[in-house]
Amino acid sequence: MHMDKHTNVVEHDFRPKVVDQPESLSKRFIQSVKYEVNTSPSGRELPNTYYDRGKEGHPNLQLRVYPNSKTWYFQKKHSGRVHRTKIGDALSIPIQIARDECKT
Repeated sequence: MHMDKHTNVVEHDFRPKVVDQPESLSKRFIQSVKYEVNTSPSGRELPNTYYDRGKEGHPNLQLRVYPNSKTWYFQKKHSGRVHRTKIGDALSIPIQIARDECKT
């Protein structure tokens, strides 16, 4: 959140918070990553979002870390709108299966 010096209006950054993004997600990273507090201006807790990058990764696969869970999502834009589909719990679904779900 910062103040625009020309209009004196507070601007909010609503993009998902990405902290220490690795090249591609690994089992060790998924198990060890912790939620870092990220709230909207209204006080709602927002997830930390990590993308599966790298040569083995899938560009539409997301790991979203919430205070009490870690969840896989498939996210894609269609007609200018973002569509997000929940795949499942990241601790019980291996990363390769989540990547395969993104391909189907």
